Amino acid sequence: MAGIAQNENAVIISAPLIIQEGEYSVRRIGIEEARAWVRQHQPVNYCGHATVRVLGYEPAATRRHCPGYTEALAIKPAKRLEFGREYTRKEIEAIGFDLLLISRKKDREQRTSLDVPRYDDTAKST
Repeated sequence: MAGIAQNENAVIISAPLIIQEGEYSVRRIGIEEARAWVRQHQPVNYCGHATVRVLGYEPAATRRHCPGYTEALAIKPAKRLEFGREYTRKEIEAIGFDLLLISRKKDREQRTSLDVPRYDDTAKST
């Protein structure tokens, strides 16, 4: 999908991950709805394994930090994939997978990270 402007608020991820505070909805979708979502949203691909091939993408070449999203399409294989093995699209389709659309709900009142103390394991109590 090179050459297409990507939407930083829409991402493809390899597992259903919640990486920022908020309320989310999650629903399973079919492959055609997922492909339509990809065409409409032009997401950034953070998925580093072969399951993303079912959507016409190649696995992300490098591991990058996903700072957050408004919507994410998670591709969850039906079984654990063998580490280091390259799978074809047909092999992924034979294994099976779930497509989960994760949508962040609009927060009525945004909390900041200052509202909740951060855990710091380096702090020593005396």
